[in-house]
Amino acid sequence: MSKPTKRSQDPVLSNSSHHPFQDAKAIEFEESSSLAYTPYDRIQGPEASKVKIHHVHHHIDSLHLPCKSFASASRSTRQRFSHQATVAFFLSIWCGCLLGFTFHWPYRNDPRYKSLCPLNGPPSVFDIFTPTTVYGSFTLGQAKAIDVAWNMVVGRAAQAFISFVFYSVLMDISMRMMEMTTMPIDLFTSLVFNPFHFTSKVRIVKSLGRIKGWRIKTAMIWIFFSTVYIASIPAINDAMTGYIPRYTTNVTINGTITALNDHTDNPRADPIDILDSLDDPHISCELEKNYAWGFATFWVLLSALLCTIWIIGTYAIWLDAQHHSELVRKGRKMGMNRAIVDVAESITEALGPEINAYSEAELEKALKKHPGVMFSVEERVEKGTERIRLSYKRDGRLQLSWMKKYGA
Repeated sequence: MSKPTKRSQDPVLSNSSHHPFQDAKAIEFEESSSLAYTPYDRIQGPEASKVKIHHVHHHIDSLHLPCKSFASASRSTRQRFSHQATVAFFLSIWCGCLLGFTFHWPYRNDPRYKSLCPLNGPPSVFDIFTPTTVYGSFTLGQAKAIDVAWNMVVGRAAQAFISFVFYSVLMDISMRMMEMTTMPIDLFTSLVFNPFHFTSKVRIVKSLGRIKGWRIKTAMIWIFFSTVYIASIPAINDAMTGYIPRYTTNVTINGTITALNDHTDNPRADPIDILDSLDDPHISCELEKNYAWGFATFWVLLSALLCTIWIIGTYAIWLDAQHHSELVRKGRKMGMNRAIVDVAESITEALGPEINAYSEAELEKALKKHPGVMFSVEERVEKGTERIRLSYKRDGRLQLSWMKKYGA
């Protein structure tokens, strides 16, 4: 009679009728409160996926956030004041530099007047694109490389930085508007997720006839202006710079050709008018092989003016949101994740829970019939908490408390 084989003590390898996966405690260590699983490579069949799913569920449950109350009023006020003071300080320096630059620039020496050649011909409206303050002496390739580098580095960097700043401001403005009135869900999603797209601009224009209140309309107009301005920054920056060929102006006197810049100034001497017109036969122009790169005064001044106006206006509506928005004052800042949660809850409330199989076009068509949503507070008496949500129900002006807890 053969000796019976010793049964393995490993619950995974055991052939016992009581399968270890019938009870989650079979894969728990007694000395630890957390689940510790048998290595996956030792688990065969469908049981392996069960263990993995159980482990994932346990891990996700541990990430759930509890209800919370907002920070103390004094702390929030101090943070907002320090933030606003810092922003105001740097903006005042920036605006001062821009204004000083704007007034100083027109009085710079225009190098075209050092040579009479570029002034030949009648004036044209396209002269605003001609660089009037130029530097250096470059080959054609070097001048073009400098121009491309300026457009890519300075132009795109400025657009990216201003877009980043405005998106943060836009989140506060959006919350401020939706505390005051209802807004179509598609407009809110456009502002939050894709504010610089062309369709967002179209929705902003369409919304001006539906929304009420001068504050909200002013904010929407400013949002539209800001998105158009940000989109035009690369084009303005490109028109601001350029390169022109260098000329040497020669003057023929008594049969001798002399360069116009080959002279010595004598401010005490009596002026002598020797040129009757710019087409004087004694003047000839010689095209040099080099180019000068520089700036067009009109576009420099226009860019500085638009930037100053945008900074002042954006700072004004940002301050309005900082002082009058309940959500901003309580520190519930809007961002990508926060917007996803709020929009998902509002769409589920508007269209119901059975929307899993619907396409984007079907959802968009259904949402167009929705009256719009705004921020409101729902009291949960059984839990002793309140819930902030985007809802079509109008509960009046949003009021939040520093003492209460907010959650699901």
